[in-house]
Amino acid sequence: KKGNHRAYLSIIDSKNILTYHIHLDKEKRSREEEDIFLSENVLNTVMNRDRGEPTLIGKTFPDDKITRLETTDTYSYFFPMLNQDIRNIIFLPNGEQLVDIVLENCAVLPGSFNPIHKGHIGLAHKVMNDLSLKSDQIIFELSVLNADKGVISEEEIQKRIKEINSLGHIAMISMKPLYCLKNSFLRNGYFILGADTYQRLINVKYYKNSRDQMLADLLGFVNHNNKLLVAPRLDPINGNLLKLEEIGRASCRER
Repeated sequence: KKGNHRAYLSIIDSKNILTYHIHLDKEKRSREEEDIFLSENVLNTVMNRDRGEPTLIGKTFPDDKITRLETTDTYSYFFPMLNQDIRNIIFLPNGEQLVDIVLENCAVLPGSFNPIHKGHIGLAHKVMNDLSLKSDQIIFELSVLNADKGVISEEEIQKRIKEINSLGHIAMISMKPLYCLKNSFLRNGYFILGADTYQRLINVKYYKNSRDQMLADLLGFVNHNNKLLVAPRLDPINGNLLKLEEIGRASCRER
């Protein structure tokens, strides 16, 4: 071979994407020996990626060298793929990240969390207690694209994720502003929402003003066995407590 004897290695885990370059001392090994040497060092690098600068193992020669070329956090790599190739990115309190996950038997609390407050936390704890769920079954979901407010900046998203994680809770981001779209990442679970949000959920405005489209989209909750947990909210206009049954009666009168 006329060129350099070299190899490239990329490792992706729940926190980072690491890229390495391995340069081999030319003409010192046979092709088979190079393959064995590289295989052993690829495994060693993967196993010891969190232990400082990489080193080569086995019999080495003066020009053998391994260099870490780049470290990219998993979030920055996958963020541009949201809504195109992946459904979501999940952020655990320990810093790990999970990508394109379909959740099972979890309760998802969507919101803008600007900031996360006692109402969000209290609602999550109420659901945990009533349904006997564990803390890792409660997911705080932030849609990068808001149905009413547009796109949230990446800097602001990271800030809100850190606030959620700092309280010991799991955060998730998606590009699913509408509840009918959120069904794509939840099965046999629950969506937690306030009565005011429920009003928007059954508002044809968000379904291109088509009642038939609204009913077709809402059928997704049934198909995926996802239930809605609706909490009462104070009406910001008149100060009255807005309840699910009141919304239901009003909807019936409108029809």
